[in-house]
Amino acid sequence: MNTSSHFPTVRRSALAGLVALAVAGCALVTGDPDAPEEEAVPDRIDAPALAEGASDATRDGRAAELLTEAEARLRADDPAGALRVTRQIRDDLATASGTVRVLWVEARAREAEESFPEADRAATEYVDRAGEADPMAPAARLLSARVRFSGGLDEAYEALFQVPEGAPSEVRDDALALARDRAASLDDPVLRDLVSEAPPHAWLLPVFQVEWATRRGLLGERDRARELAEAALGLEPAEDEERRARAIMEDEFEPRGTVTGTMGLILSMEGSPSIRQLSEQIRNGVEIALLAEGIRGGVRLESLEDRGETGGARTAARRVVDAGALGLVGPVSDPAFRAVAGEVGGQMAVISPVAGERPDTEGVLTLAGIDPEAPRELARMARDMGVEAVGIVHSSALEERTEARWFREAFEEMGGRIHATRSWSEGDRVFDDAFEGLMGTSPPSVVIFSSPDEAELIAPLLRVWGLRDLDGPILASSSWASEAVLGSVPARHTDGILSVAPHVGAGYGPGWDAFVQRYEDHFRRSLRNPVAGLGHDAAALLLEAARLGGDSPGEVVAGLRSIDGFAGATGTFRWRDDRIVRVHYPVRIEDGRRVGVRD
Repeated sequence: MNTSSHFPTVRRSALAGLVALAVAGCALVTGDPDAPEEEAVPDRIDAPALAEGASDATRDGRAAELLTEAEARLRADDPAGALRVTRQIRDDLATASGTVRVLWVEARAREAEESFPEADRAATEYVDRAGEADPMAPAARLLSARVRFSGGLDEAYEALFQVPEGAPSEVRDDALALARDRAASLDDPVLRDLVSEAPPHAWLLPVFQVEWATRRGLLGERDRARELAEAALGLEPAEDEERRARAIMEDEFEPRGTVTGTMGLILSMEGSPSIRQLSEQIRNGVEIALLAEGIRGGVRLESLEDRGETGGARTAARRVVDAGALGLVGPVSDPAFRAVAGEVGGQMAVISPVAGERPDTEGVLTLAGIDPEAPRELARMARDMGVEAVGIVHSSALEERTEARWFREAFEEMGGRIHATRSWSEGDRVFDDAFEGLMGTSPPSVVIFSSPDEAELIAPLLRVWGLRDLDGPILASSSWASEAVLGSVPARHTDGILSVAPHVGAGYGPGWDAFVQRYEDHFRRSLRNPVAGLGHDAAALLLEAARLGGDSPGEVVAGLRSIDGFAGATGTFRWRDDRIVRVHYPVRIEDGRRVGVRD
């Protein structure tokens, strides 16, 4: 476990009770007017000396006086003063009995000054010199762990697990508090590895086992959760961990986080191979969303199977509604999506990551359907660039036909004029008639609406049809600026084309790179396509709606209407015209890359 981390310093109440063991009494009055008040001082401290050499009762007593003063200065929040005293002891009394306690004072003073590496060195050296049997050794072990977390130093968890199992109750309580805070904040891959690799510490390891069990159980892995809970109960868990572990054995979990409740997920893991693969990718993306900071541990995933059938989808949807889930992700296929839309009837929010058709039902949405923002932004860009008239050429498929209509409406509303329109039949792989027919009308500029597959065939022929010789620009639908087209069409065929995209630069959205990192760290495999990102965003949008509106089904539906500028893995989302849309940005394609037009 070579894990470093930044973490705020936890409470230090344990030290207050333990200091009395280090020195009996408080400070001696010196000539310093700022010194703490006089109290009884021991004649001698029974602990090793800081250095080898001779000493006597006078020197031992003087060392005890100064150590008592240093302790008092620490209690008075004067770490600098405490360090001045320890320097005097080092210089004049290093061979006196008990002066090894200088290191313990210095460790706490350096921590108070946030000099974390120095604090760690002092605490570690103190235990090495004084020995594990020293009454301060457990607190020193805890301090070493605490400052490693606070300072982002290596091997913080190793240090935490060195706190002895027989530590005094004050140290044990603080160590448990630190462990609980760290466990709750850990990303899953680190927590998983820690549970696997950490030594079987009787009451510290159960903290992490129960946290991991809770997360796996909330994500539907009930058997794994019970295994972890049983392992924790087999050690000596503290009261809180024992209670949580016993609850997990009964399939009960304590939710926490900014959003709590149940999220439904309908997949087709028993469908065709292609649908099964989509389902797995979507589920993985949903899992990443539920493990986000502030979310993990609060939402229980209820994953249901529809077997790729509409009847199965309706049955699953009823179960989700009956469970009072805050929302539902899925299904995967268009028929199942329509069946679920009819079943829930606006009773809860439903977001399919991949369904193409959006039913006209309140709160039922898809992230893969036709997005009106793309053609509208394309029209806005054309007008902003002074384009007054365009010819439109498009596929007769529903998506491209709808996009062309939205473009026409927006362009004409902004004062533009449609010069002419031509189309080709869905499924055609020869487009000469449509393009040559349009070019025969001498359009000043051309707008193309096609699928990504069609774009790959059309792009190399633009010069042949004369589009490269137009006075005005060539504009194309968002599919032309997609990763699929940019990655497969030689750059010379797309250079200079104006388009729109939900993200400028590489990737699929503003949160794509961070999502990929979390996905690959968690699942330990590469991510090759955006489907998992769509699953993530569907779940994340439901969670955001719950945060904005409340976590009851109706409140989540209302919360969706408040979403504006939500940065996801596959785009920036907002509510408009009774649907979730992506913000689109005008881009110019150059060297196979998207370049912002307004940058």
